[in-house]
Amino acid sequence: MDLDSEFELEHLLFKERECRVCHKKKSLLEDFYLTRKNRKPFPSAYSYECKLCTVKSVVESKERECRVCHKKKSLLEDFYLTRKNRKPFPSAYSYECKLCTVKRVVESRKKDRAFSDWTYPDW
Repeated sequence: MDLDSEFELEHLLFKERECRVCHKKKSLLEDFYLTRKNRKPFPSAYSYECKLCTVKSVVESKERECRVCHKKKSLLEDFYLTRKNRKPFPSAYSYECKLCTVKRVVESRKKDRAFSDWTYPDW
């Protein structure tokens, strides 16, 4: 156990920083990414945008290529969210755009399903 490194980081444990995007005060060590590893004991080594805002901005700026039509489209607007618990991450969205998904589902439906009147047995 290296006690020197723990004491060096001790002054950062109760530090809070305001996120530049959401303007909420959050814990420096838990809620901000370490951007400069060689300046670890200093608050300036951490980003000014919290982790949640960083992930959100990355996802919003992302585009994805549909595996079916091979067109690049917006990740949030044109792809279905398939894993609700991983919402801020790109891996939570499908790889088939909404238009191709709807087309595939409509084409795969059974077409010859005529309604026949049910006759009940007479026992």
